[in-house]
Amino acid sequence: MIPLTKKLGLMASLFLILGAAHLSAALLVNESFDYVDGNLSGQNGGTGFTGAWSVSGSGTITETVAGGLASLSGNSGTATASRTFSSAITSAGTSSFYFSFDVDVTALGSAVLSGSHSFSDTLSFLSGSTVFSTSMFMTSSGYRLREAYNGGSTTAYINGNSTTTGVTYTVVGAFTFDTGAGEASLTIWLNPTSQASTSVTYTWTSTVTSITGISLARSDGFNVASGTTTTFDNIRVGTDWNSVTSSSVPEPASCAVLLGLAVAGLTVATRRRF
Repeated sequence: MIPLTKKLGLMASLFLILGAAHLSAALLVNESFDYVDGNLSGQNGGTGFTGAWSVSGSGTITETVAGGLASLSGNSGTATASRTFSSAITSAGTSSFYFSFDVDVTALGSAVLSGSHSFSDTLSFLSGSTVFSTSMFMTSSGYRLREAYNGGSTTAYINGNSTTTGVTYTVVGAFTFDTGAGEASLTIWLNPTSQASTSVTYTWTSTVTSITGISLARSDGFNVASGTTTTFDNIRVGTDWNSVTSSSVPEPASCAVLLGLAVAGLTVATRRRF
């Protein structure tokens, strides 16, 4: 038979291995907008951030929290809410990272539907300026998911005009700083059931080596967004697919607790043995 102390030692080693795996597959940023209803500016919660949301802009656009969701509404001009990560995600620390979020356009206002103009509601990843973004792009035909990258100068559409108002969509993405050819790479999944689900990938010339924060913005240069509200929720950033799509992967703090319990159990059992 294996002595008790050796069994406990093996158990502790297993916890260390599992803990190390979880730490390497970490949820780095989590924002679920669990705030009291009101202005998004000054709200300070979630994990992985330094400081509160900061909102700036013009016109009648507002960025608020309602029912645990970040809501963009109003028209005219551009309003941006931004927040900085407590630790920048760098190419020196990881070659790529994953992110996910939920988005819902609750309704399209009559102004945009009756004209030829457009506007967008956007989640962007920043490094001083925008590195890449994912937006709901509204036109008289409806709305569709749009990717903008290379500082926003190049865009591509994910799903035509097949999105439906009043439906929550989950977007998952993977960003690689350098594919090895001096290019950044962005892969996007829409409502995936697994990482093997259909996705689209874009590459572009890039020298970006860090991502320092995120922003939410409505841009409406034609004053047609009135009557349209878009909500964002559950913004996650992590080191792998599971960390941003599954609630079962513990964060680093949880892993530390597990390891602490394993060590404490080993100590108590050893004292009782002897």
